[in-house]
Amino acid sequence: QRKPDLIVLDLTMPDMDGFTLLEAFKTDAETAHIPVVVVSAKALTAADRSRLEGRVESLWQKGSFNTRELVEHVVQTLGGDLDESAAELSEATNGQIATASKQSIEAAPSITQPTGPVRDVIVVDDDRRDARLIRRLLEATGRYRVYEAYSGESGWEMILQYKPALIVLDLVLPDITGEDLLERLKQDENTRDIPVVVLTAKDIQPSERERLLGKILSLFEKANLDRRALIDYVDETLSDE
Repeated sequence: QRKPDLIVLDLTMPDMDGFTLLEAFKTDAETAHIPVVVVSAKALTAADRSRLEGRVESLWQKGSFNTRELVEHVVQTLGGDLDESAAELSEATNGQIATASKQSIEAAPSITQPTGPVRDVIVVDDDRRDARLIRRLLEATGRYRVYEAYSGESGWEMILQYKPALIVLDLVLPDITGEDLLERLKQDENTRDIPVVVLTAKDIQPSERERLLGKILSLFEKANLDRRALIDYVDETLSDE
């Protein structure tokens, strides 16, 4: 109902254990991308930690940290500034964190195990929060391993290093333009065949769209992003390879 930016979850609850609820979150396309921070007094076994691995942003044992540390971690996870004052930290997280309970979900959906190889995807976007969101969306499917680059040059180096199956590219970057990076990709025989999906907040003019034709697979606007449509598009694009 509330679609929070982050969930703080206890593993011990009176009506439903946190592991079951976490499983429900991560197997539902509508909630799989939401980062989960576990804060619990439960003594975790090796098996418990194994169940949490890869599914939670972090794990905090009650009594072993102070509130300020947790708030700073939450703000950093959401892309905030750690140098903000305590009052600003409180305001920054207000309305963005939901404490999970059974009422937040009707029932756990059936679990679908991913099949096939895990594919590498690189997201090139100077907005770390947007890059992190795309990473979580794709990695939540279990089908992709996603790397983030926050500039054109670092993106280029990462592309040469990992040879990804697909690139998600913003057109506005701090050092070179997304179009410059596209041109470099298409001129190099080692990268010219890598499919590129543009995801940008930039207002694209007709002339820009024309220049992009033939260089990219598709263009998604951040303001109107349909997360499910993006995941489906990536799935369909890479299913034929």
